Amino acid sequence: MNVYGQTKADGEAAVLQACPEALVVRTNFYGWGPPYRRSFSDWIIDSLKAGREIGVFEDVFYTPILAAKLVSSAMELWSKGVHGVIHIAGPARISKHDFAVRVAAEFDLDHHLIRRAQLSNSPQLVRRPFDMSLSSEKAWSMLSSQPDTLAEQIKTLAREQESGLTSTL
Repeated sequence: MNVYGQTKADGEAAVLQACPEALVVRTNFYGWGPPYRRSFSDWIIDSLKAGREIGVFEDVFYTPILAAKLVSSAMELWSKGVHGVIHIAGPARISKHDFAVRVAAEFDLDHHLIRRAQLSNSPQLVRRPFDMSLSSEKAWSMLSSQPDTLAEQIKTLAREQESGLTSTL
């Protein structure tokens, strides 16, 4: 749909051609990013803590998974010899807007600062898909544990902050 997506697809193909036993993971993850590259969830939390209103797309959907669960799942699949392209994503399809509202609620931040926005009304942006949801049934059928619910994952994100994880990144 755009140059970014095409380069990702080309990269996957090149990796699998060069190394057919590689594991290529497609995902939609969130978690704590480093100071020089803030994540979507960081942007939500940072903006709301600063009292800034944010516009978040209500017409863009995805299946977010917490970064730590993504990594442990990918490592388990790799250790089992799984190769090729596989989706590892969260269990719930949700709009970016609704995700932001849930994050705000868990972190006790003002959800009234989250304004509904529409990608369909943003022609100045690069063309991108409205639905980035992924089915991870194949991956979860091979893994020793199922993903936590989205609510449980967002609670884990909050516990990670409370434990000081964000300061070690």
